[in-house]
Amino acid sequence: MSASPVHAAMLYTLAGATQEFASPGVFDAVLDSTGGLGLVTFRIDGFKTPDGFNAGADDQDTFTLSLNGAAIFSGTWDLGGGGGNVILFGDPAATAVGLPSVFGQGGRVDIATPLTLVAGVNVLHFAYDSHKPLGLGDEGWDLRNIAVTGPGVDVEPVTLPEPASWALMLTGFFGLGGLLRRRRGSARI
Repeated sequence: MSASPVHAAMLYTLAGATQEFASPGVFDAVLDSTGGLGLVTFRIDGFKTPDGFNAGADDQDTFTLSLNGAAIFSGTWDLGGGGGNVILFGDPAATAVGLPSVFGQGGRVDIATPLTLVAGVNVLHFAYDSHKPLGLGDEGWDLRNIAVTGPGVDVEPVTLPEPASWALMLTGFFGLGGLLRRRRGSARI
């Protein structure tokens, strides 16, 4: 068997939710890759009052995603505490789509950002930092539906013969069996 071209493979998934974290808090995802361009998608749920972008930085809660120790994406969203939704830095192709939130009742934002994976082990570090630690009673958060796709190698599939080929092979086997029986019968005489 030989390897075929590289394609996007599912490298990491978390279909449900992480535990609820107090803000500040962190979550790490560890995955293996053959290296190259990939994509991570996930949702952040805010509970109660995480704050989005405000002129006064002391009222702003900031999310940062790092890959192998280097920050690759950061933003701040109104997840129930007010303020604006802003991507602070990241790949220009990154997206963050938040649903309107109600003050004090949390909110959510769906994020997708490209990333460059190294060959071998990669660590994604999800961190949410509060302007001041307020705990789960005020500014909790979790992650949901984390999916990382990236370079993977397909192995050539095993192919089964077509029905017409099966018929030809069976005819050959029966013919060979008949020939062997005939030879065995003539050897006894």
